[in-house]
Amino acid sequence: MDEFKKLRDEFSNIYKNVQLKESSKQETSVITLIAKHHKVVDSISIIKAQNNLTLKIGENEVENINAVLPLFDKDDNALAPLIRSKLYHLLMTFNVMQTIDTLYEDAYLALLSLIFLLKEPKSEYKYDLLENIYHTVKIVYNDNSSFIKYREALIENPFKAIPEDQEQRKYGSIDLFRAILHLYMMWHDNIGNSNKE
Repeated sequence: MDEFKKLRDEFSNIYKNVQLKESSKQETSVITLIAKHHKVVDSISIIKAQNNLTLKIGENEVENINAVLPLFDKDDNALAPLIRSKLYHLLMTFNVMQTIDTLYEDAYLALLSLIFLLKEPKSEYKYDLLENIYHTVKIVYNDNSSFIKYREALIENPFKAIPEDQEQRKYGSIDLFRAILHLYMMWHDNIGNSNKE
């Protein structure tokens, strides 16, 4: 409980010093607007529905929503101190592991990498989603020393960097989410890639 209080107080101090914009390009939630598609959803509504919110999508079909993945765009840089905070990472850890006893600062990165598993056809929706993932990773992780070291190791020798990733090893397993996200980010930044398509 003392650790949580520290995280809470740290977040409170950060919040007091963040200058938030009065307007946002963020879409209105589908819970407060007649739904057209379900890109934006109130997290409170999902909690009230016990992590299983069912929304109609037309033609007698429904969409089940069980989680919220916050995404940001390039205009959200002012939020960086808040979404880099340990309390925010604790919330993302809870999204992944359903426990508040663990703080895994790459949990959000893992959630962002799951988007690459979507079997969405090429579309403006998919493009916008990937752009927001790019900007979200830049805002949250781009100044993180572990993130930078892993990218450098991946560029130098991916066959060594992936299995020897110490950040993942301390949690007992190695997976590809960090590599997938880094490769996408490097492709987007045109690092080591002469013909980007």
